[in-house]
Amino acid sequence: MKQQQTTYKLQAGEWVLENVIRLCFGFSTDQLQKYRKSGLMAEGIHFRRNPAKRIVYNITAINAWMAGEI
Repeated sequence: MKQQQTTYKLQAGEWVLENVIRLCFGFSTDQLQKYRKSGLMAEGIHFRRNPAKRIVYNITAINAWMAGEI
């Protein structure tokens, strides 16, 4: 009997947690921390803290940053 496989496509929100950014862009936790602390990623544009005080990242802004647009 052939087993059926189901595929789901997820749409990420505008602001996502670090694990999503790591999967999408291949950054390590250390790289993200370095980019934040050095100012390469700007708070309020590329990242911010959510109401639970966790750092979240803006996928659109980081994609533009990776392309050299920001």
